[in-house]
Amino acid sequence: MTRSTWILILSSLLPACVPGSKSLGGADSGSTTESAESSEGDAPTTGGDGVCEAGPAFTCTVPYDGQAFGPCDSNDFDANCCLRPTCHGAEDCADGEACVPAGTSGLSCADEDRDGETFCGCSADASGFQRNVCLPFDRIPLDWCNGYFDEGQCNDAPEVVRAEGDQQFCQWIDVHVLSIDGADSCGMSEPEPRCLTIQRGFDPGCATQQCSIGPAPLVLDTPVARLVDSGTTFEVFGVNDVFCGSGTPVGDWITADDASLGPCAMDCRADNPCVLPFPEYVQSRAEASKDAPVDDCGDVGLDDPLADWQAAHDCALQHATEGAGFRLIAEGESIDSTIRIAWLGLQGVAYAVVRLASDEGGGFYNLSELDGSGLEASDGCVVAVGELCLSAIDASENQQLCPPL
Repeated sequence: MTRSTWILILSSLLPACVPGSKSLGGADSGSTTESAESSEGDAPTTGGDGVCEAGPAFTCTVPYDGQAFGPCDSNDFDANCCLRPTCHGAEDCADGEACVPAGTSGLSCADEDRDGETFCGCSADASGFQRNVCLPFDRIPLDWCNGYFDEGQCNDAPEVVRAEGDQQFCQWIDVHVLSIDGADSCGMSEPEPRCLTIQRGFDPGCATQQCSIGPAPLVLDTPVARLVDSGTTFEVFGVNDVFCGSGTPVGDWITADDASLGPCAMDCRADNPCVLPFPEYVQSRAEASKDAPVDDCGDVGLDDPLADWQAAHDCALQHATEGAGFRLIAEGESIDSTIRIAWLGLQGVAYAVVRLASDEGGGFYNLSELDGSGLEASDGCVVAVGELCLSAIDASENQQLCPPL
């Protein structure tokens, strides 16, 4: 998607009320087109004599007191208590300002009679949207992009350079919403789009870290998370799934494996069995053997000849008999998923044999482990394509690794 980038260079900040100047203010976002029409026009609303110039959204004939609808010198009002006009782009703002979504949508002010006295009263709609206003760079909210609720407006928003090396842009990103369901479980919803503020000035590089959570599982690359309510709901996305080395999200984001996320903390271990592809996980386990690198007894599939399956069978038995390390992967028979079995011989304090079994397809991934003290040929079994005829000696109970229990 093409981003129209307007680089806004911080220079001198003009006074808040200058006759004939462009609007000095801040902006809010949301339905910016709608809010622009429902708010005041582009004409200045400030005057040097302290009386605000009239406009479609500001018709007060007496000064606004800075109390009825928020203080003066804010995102909605300038230092002279005049309503900041809605802007439509950088061309509406003075030097040192940016048109950003930070003002209240539908805000208007008009005279009200209170006990015979004229009072400047203000009101706004309850949509929660924001309107675009011109704000000096030092007044722009930290997470200013969250005011955009439209993908086009978000990705086309101007980049803001607050100072040298302090540059921000907006990015439309799908976040996953995680919710704590009781003490030991975490629920996940479908991805929801957000417009996030990204700090370009601090490049984190592009080091990858695969993390996972849930029975599917959900796998994200270098994920971060933030709290969105009182402590039970979080938003999470993979930084490297969206951009790599471009910046970091602005706000209270933490690594997605942080313990404060409770059961919604993601598993980011380097040897996470639910993230690593099965062959890579098998290799990582094989590297734990004292005689690593261990011998490879093969990776046989259903299209390989019987001779290859027999050779893999014989290789594994020979190494296990000698107490030597080895690894072997074989494809299993299946109708609608991919089944793979791995046998490992590992040297340690005592020799051990490990059987890993994976079943993957249709959005699920199951992985289990069985351990033994040795390896033997299965009784009454004849080696065939899809059947190694191997059994663990002193086999343990099968342990589920993925999804984690």
